[in-house]
Amino acid sequence: MGNYGAASGRCAGVLNDDDGDYEVLWHSPKEREERLEREENFYTGEGVRDMRLFLRENGVPVNADPDDPLLSKVVAQKAQGFKNPVLRMLAEKVGFAMPSRRNGMLSAGLGCPNRCYFCNTSKMFGGKVDILKSADEIFMEICRYMDSDEGRENNSIPGISVTLMDDNLTRDMNKLIELCRMIKESKRDIRFAIFGDIAGLHEYLKEHGSFIELLRGGLSAVWMGIESRDDFFHKRAGATPEDVERIVKEFQKIGIVVIGSFIVGLPSHTEGQDDKDKANIHRDFRWSRELETGGYQVMLDTSTHLTGPDLAEEADKHSAEEWGHVRTNPKNIHPHIGSERLGELDKKFRRREYLENGPASVRSLLIMWDGYRNLRASRDPSDLKMANYFYWMCRISADVITFGSAFSNLPVFERHSGKYLEKLRVFLGGVDSFPPPECELSRDYEKVFTEFDQKKNPFVRSAARKIRGRR
Repeated sequence: MGNYGAASGRCAGVLNDDDGDYEVLWHSPKEREERLEREENFYTGEGVRDMRLFLRENGVPVNADPDDPLLSKVVAQKAQGFKNPVLRMLAEKVGFAMPSRRNGMLSAGLGCPNRCYFCNTSKMFGGKVDILKSADEIFMEICRYMDSDEGRENNSIPGISVTLMDDNLTRDMNKLIELCRMIKESKRDIRFAIFGDIAGLHEYLKEHGSFIELLRGGLSAVWMGIESRDDFFHKRAGATPEDVERIVKEFQKIGIVVIGSFIVGLPSHTEGQDDKDKANIHRDFRWSRELETGGYQVMLDTSTHLTGPDLAEEADKHSAEEWGHVRTNPKNIHPHIGSERLGELDKKFRRREYLENGPASVRSLLIMWDGYRNLRASRDPSDLKMANYFYWMCRISADVITFGSAFSNLPVFERHSGKYLEKLRVFLGGVDSFPPPECELSRDYEKVFTEFDQKKNPFVRSAARKIRGRR
């Protein structure tokens, strides 16, 4: 049930249950005891609360009471990588490890006014509910986390990165603009990622001409539901496909990574010619690949129920609300394309996108490298701060990418498009030639990354640079 679960959401007044469709299975310890007496399983309620209770009663330390709502607080994300110290040391020696980062998630809002039929967000939480009402509240909580020891490790990358869990933060651009202004003026090394839609970003770009002020305020990544070339869900506020292309380009040329979400099997999709109410599915996905977003999510339209005969038969026993999605085609039949064919196209589009644009982890770094090159000559301190982060993230990743492209799964790299391989070649050929930009945090970044680089075996460092020199 979203970020918090039904019980916590209802306690906070954010769960939309006016129509009586939703039942919170238990609210209080008293109700839980009553269910125990009736030998009913109370671990069937909302996820966060049940998991806390389950862990606590099985001897696992939990820092929150099961009845505490998970609201308005940055939750530290543990660093990824090898947990075993021996394996981590070996990974560091051969260059297949990264310095730790302080990452966190902050639940700032729920709901979305778009009400797309495939999404549960609006149905469960209403049009839009702000958990943190103002940019000031968000900023103060991020600063509290930054000043604490939560998620802190020795020799971690300077600054913090926070994912703002708000289903559509760009619908209220004023809040986002104010948050970026506060972060920029604070001069603190804060980076954050958001979820949003095209409408607000389109209006912002028309007014301001670029997204540079959002970058200067710490924005580092944007997830957006693009879905298709045409505005099938009528939520872009008049933005054309060309406008969407410009939004993606303007973000990524300054290093802000765009994660785009696209749908296979919309009711309008056909393999035939475009028409008033039809869109050629191959054209749609050729266009989505050409956007070259840093991340790329492909979904099958839930209305087609491409779930296999067994699950589809089970789904038909339930109403649309019970199953969790509106089902416009309950018989598992797309109006223009057969289900098996849609399954084939789904796999084909995912594969084509990967081969043409490369792995998401690598192309996100290529976008950061573009951001570094476009910002490194700027005189704005905020630009140089972000360029510094981009530079060192790319620099420390270069050895991993070098060995991965040279020795690991070589046939896969040979099958990638020439366009992607040329970008990779330029990056690997230039990453050792450019200096880091000078800013207030330059020494902090250089200290962390230099110490980490020194952990590598000298032969590994030398071999990686020689390989890059030949590309």
